[in-house]
Amino acid sequence: MHSLPWLSAAVREVAGVKAVTGEIDFLIVHPELGVLAVEVKGGAHKVQGLAFVHVTSGNVSRAVEQARASAHGLARWLGVKPGLRLKIGYALIFPDSDFNGQIASVALTDVTVDPPESIVIDRSGLPVIGQRIVEIMTYWKAALANSALGDQRRNALINTICPSFDGTPAWASRVVWDEQVWLRLTAEQSAIVDDAVMGNRRVITGWPGTGKTLILIESARRLLQDGKRVLVLTYNTLLARYIRKQIGDDKRLKVGTWHSLCASTASRTRRDDGEMDREWLEVGCLEDIRGAASRSSVQQFDAVLIDEAQTFRAEWLEWLCGWHSQGQMLAFCDETQVFSFEQDRVSLSRLCEQVGGARPFALTTVIRSPKAVYQRLRSVKESDYQLHMPRDLEADTLMEELVDGMHDALSRTLAILARSGIRDSDIVVLDKFGHLAKSDERQDLHCYALSRYRGMESPVVVICNAQEMDDAELFCAYSRATTLCIALYDAEILGVRGAGCRFQATVISEPGNGERASNARLKAQTGEIVRANFLPKWFDLHSVEVGWLREWGAWIVVVQNELSLYWIDYLSSHYPWPIYYWHESSLREIQGASPVSSAGEDSPAGAHYQVRHCGNCSMITPQRRNPLSGDDLWKCSICEWDEIAVPESPDDWMVEEIRGLDDLVAVENPKLLGESERKSLPLSLAAGAALLFAERDLTRDLVGYDQMYGGRISYHAALGFVYSLINLLPIGGKLTVAGMARELYGRYLVPDGLTFETWKRDFAQACGVAYKRGHLEKIAKGVYAIGRGHESTPRA
Repeated sequence: MHSLPWLSAAVREVAGVKAVTGEIDFLIVHPELGVLAVEVKGGAHKVQGLAFVHVTSGNVSRAVEQARASAHGLARWLGVKPGLRLKIGYALIFPDSDFNGQIASVALTDVTVDPPESIVIDRSGLPVIGQRIVEIMTYWKAALANSALGDQRRNALINTICPSFDGTPAWASRVVWDEQVWLRLTAEQSAIVDDAVMGNRRVITGWPGTGKTLILIESARRLLQDGKRVLVLTYNTLLARYIRKQIGDDKRLKVGTWHSLCASTASRTRRDDGEMDREWLEVGCLEDIRGAASRSSVQQFDAVLIDEAQTFRAEWLEWLCGWHSQGQMLAFCDETQVFSFEQDRVSLSRLCEQVGGARPFALTTVIRSPKAVYQRLRSVKESDYQLHMPRDLEADTLMEELVDGMHDALSRTLAILARSGIRDSDIVVLDKFGHLAKSDERQDLHCYALSRYRGMESPVVVICNAQEMDDAELFCAYSRATTLCIALYDAEILGVRGAGCRFQATVISEPGNGERASNARLKAQTGEIVRANFLPKWFDLHSVEVGWLREWGAWIVVVQNELSLYWIDYLSSHYPWPIYYWHESSLREIQGASPVSSAGEDSPAGAHYQVRHCGNCSMITPQRRNPLSGDDLWKCSICEWDEIAVPESPDDWMVEEIRGLDDLVAVENPKLLGESERKSLPLSLAAGAALLFAERDLTRDLVGYDQMYGGRISYHAALGFVYSLINLLPIGGKLTVAGMARELYGRYLVPDGLTFETWKRDFAQACGVAYKRGHLEKIAKGVYAIGRGHESTPRA
């Protein structure tokens, strides 16, 4: 070990010097030979008595005493640990001196041993310095009667002298540092405060982190100290509470939101009724305060300070500036923080006109945000003026993560922060809509909707479901953090939707994230989940992907086109088992259809489920959230299935029947089917096949193809036939309800119990729907003509 310093009063006691810091040039540790402290003296030296004198400078060096003091001082420093109470030898090296083999000092050569042993190495000994060190250490081991050090004590000594640990500041200490160093007024900000106290009206703009709210708070304090009456307004209730707390109580101070100011002046009737609907929030509030002002019922102030002015409607600010036209006014704004759902907000130029300043004062120093966050903001949005960021770059202050399972990811993140020593009160969790609920165990944790937290800040901000936010919202969310920002993006959703804004595009472009998002999407597809957990029996049909899943006791269908839905109608009306179906793009979503007893009266009614693990069934099952519970409770459809006396699974005859129907449906041209084949084709499947044929034989854009499913089985079939005719017949071609209904009723296999009257009713209803959509034109009662499809305008 080279240049080893240590701190110990033992140095003073041994050497009689004032310093309590010792230093050894080299410390050599060997498991057999022990420990040797080496003092090195550079430059040519000569010997004068017990002293060594530097030839060039004439400086006297008490090298022997220094070496002895260093060795003994270190021994005492180590001796506080019982296992490290050692006797340490010492040696001197003069690399630029040659003593010609003479005894340099009686303190450095032991003549009582044979041969005499010197503990000095001069220039002549450097070629064999390793051998000389071993000789000196061997001498000291014998002279001090030391036993072998051993590997265990050697390692303990090294770990004590040169400990290895991570000195990276913990997050808890970094939070304190940022609060003390970066969250105070700068000279630029202090100048604005001075200007405000002088009575000027001004608009101050700046990016997040430039200290706008801090300036407002300090300005309000100074104005109150001067005896002024001060009104502070903002749009955000949380921000108003924070500002009031920071300024403190004062009878001349009023802090609130624009709406609270208006509500305080509203008529007694309106206040009692609690009328706070959207119309009042946008328009009625202004009417109320105008009325109160006309009655001189609005309290007067010497100074009005507005925070987050960009969230105010232009007409609100126009009234405020007119009402307070003579007194002091400061309006703080940040045009980067206006959300897409906020309409008719004031522009910066309009705000300057209303307040009375020619141009805004732009704050240019961003100090409250970590530099990594600032750089991400700059990569997404440009500034109209030069910005300065004095903070050092700490890359770990921004973490953007693609996660699987948002709830679990949030729990893991909060647990990591807790282990880092960060208090819950220093953490804010944000999401777009504020749907997160804090647990009973973490009552100090704050969870907010993003719009409620605008203008606020927290040492640590965790953004949940960041994939649901646009650039303006993410810009606001990221900039709420003063020490650490963690943005959690759902990998699955990003994999499905792709990047919807620049923030999301940046995250996906990071190495490995694009592949991870794609893999998450694939793993979340319902079909992949079913295939990964089960071995369905697929029937390998041509017209539809149908199989049997023994574990669920149900048919499974992959919906590829409209015909797939007509197969579901057929299965539900002919067999006693439920059907679960999904689209190829479905993510964990699955629908369920139940067996029906009457095709003319019943619908399979596709209920919506998610595939989740059921503890009772010990497998993945279709489940839906319990609508009667506010908790995250799910009901398993397999557990709830009524056990009725039905066969365990379809028999071979049933499967062959389905294969035979598949051959009929999959024929290239249905017109080529013989009469007996048509009569054996169920009405529902015939309707689906007709639609499929219409799609293949198009002469114009397909009309109404995405508006087929729903309702009773017979009505669904009628709708399919009507739209196949709309797409196949020429524009203007006639369609007679009674005649076409009778022709179809006699052409295909009609479900048991479906009367012609019921079928005719459903066919007429389907024609009526197409007429309302503008796809048919009515000629007379029960007679229609083919309309112009997508060119037509739906009728009221």
